[in-house]
Amino acid sequence: MIIIAAVLVLIISAVISNQIDFKKTQDQKKILSASSSSTQSPFPTPTPSPKPSPSSNSSNNSQVTIKQEVKETASTPQTFNLSDFKYPNSSQVGNLENGIKLESSDDPNTITDWYQEKIRSLGFKSKSFVKTNTNGNILNKLVAASANKEVRVEIEKSAEVSKVSIAVTLIAT
Repeated sequence: MIIIAAVLVLIISAVISNQIDFKKTQDQKKILSASSSSTQSPFPTPTPSPKPSPSSNSSNNSQVTIKQEVKETASTPQTFNLSDFKYPNSSQVGNLENGIKLESSDDPNTITDWYQEKIRSLGFKSKSFVKTNTNGNILNKLVAASANKEVRVEIEKSAEVSKVSIAVTLIAT
């Protein structure tokens, strides 16, 4: 993103520079034509070399190229749905706002590892994984974000209960 901004600044300054040079050339022509019409000089008058105008094809092509590069390098947002985040050995026991509630009898660490790998495989850029185990009470929280979605997974197992509770929410950003 910084590289794209730097290239854009260079192109804008080049266009501005060409406009200034172009105006200077036009002013020089006016001065030269005014001075040559009033008196003849024994010295040859310099003829300014033509500079490309700001509306020439080369500057327009540069701008189009940058726009194409931005489109090509920008990450294409992937689409995700809740079914992508349903743990294989689980059953759905409820719905949440923007999510689902699951239960499984698998080990909580196995479930957490599966979700971590799922998040990585889907290409989420920002990830946070927190595992806690206090006196057999397990609470693991995973949060990941992409360009257009955020997923939150909470894996909870009480020391007194054999089932693991999984809450998955998927939020459009």
